[in-house]
Amino acid sequence: MDLSVPLFGGPLSNPPYSVFPQNRAAVAAIVPTFLCPSDPANVPVVPGRGPSNYVACAGSVPDATMGDGIFYANSKVKPTDVRDGLSNTAAFSESSLGPGGGDVISATAPDYRTWYRMLGIADTFSDTACSMAGPWRATRNSTWADGALPTGLYNHILLPNSSVPDCIRHSNPGRKAARSFHANGVNVLLADGSVRFVTNSVSPFTWLAVATRAGGEVIGNDW
Repeated sequence: MDLSVPLFGGPLSNPPYSVFPQNRAAVAAIVPTFLCPSDPANVPVVPGRGPSNYVACAGSVPDATMGDGIFYANSKVKPTDVRDGLSNTAAFSESSLGPGGGDVISATAPDYRTWYRMLGIADTFSDTACSMAGPWRATRNSTWADGALPTGLYNHILLPNSSVPDCIRHSNPGRKAARSFHANGVNVLLADGSVRFVTNSVSPFTWLAVATRAGGEVIGNDW
C-alpha cells in the first residue's frame, strides 16, 4: 500500500492515519458481504482500504464519543443495556459509498448520497458552520476497519436519504444519514437481529427514537 494515501483524504498525516504494516492486508480486504449490490460505486474508494455500505448506529446526537445508541467510541453495550428493547433499537443501517478522489470546493455536491461536507478540525460543529463548509469529501465509508463517523458509523439526526447534506468535523462530531440507492428508503438491522425497510418519509420522532438504546420512547408499529 502507498502510505501517501491517508485514511480520510487530504495531506498525509502520521499514524494512526496510516496503517501499520501488520494490518494492511486486513484493512485492504474487500468483503462482499459488506457491500450492497444496489450501490454503483467502484471499490475501493481509497486505495488499500476495504469499504462497507453497512454502518453502526451511534444514536441521535452528533458526538459519537457520547452516543446514545448502541455503538459509539469505546462502547461496551450489553443487551441488558438496551432498555428500549432490542426490537425497538437500530444497530446498523446502510450508507452509500463515496466516489473516491480528492476534495471538491463547490456550492453544492453532485449527490448527497455519496459526498459530504467536511469541517476543519478547529471548527465548531453547527448547522451554520455546515451550511458554509468549504470542501466536499468523496471518501465516504472508505474503510470498514475504521469506526469513525466518516467510515463506520452513522446517526439519526437526518432522515434516511435526507436532502440535507451530511456534515462531519474531521472525524467527529457530525451528522451522517442512512443513505442507499434503493427506491424510497433504507434497510435497518435492529438489535434483535431482524431487518426492516424504513422509508424516507418515516416520522422524525420515530426515527430518533429507534436510534437510542435507553431513551424510554414509545414506538408504534406504523414504521
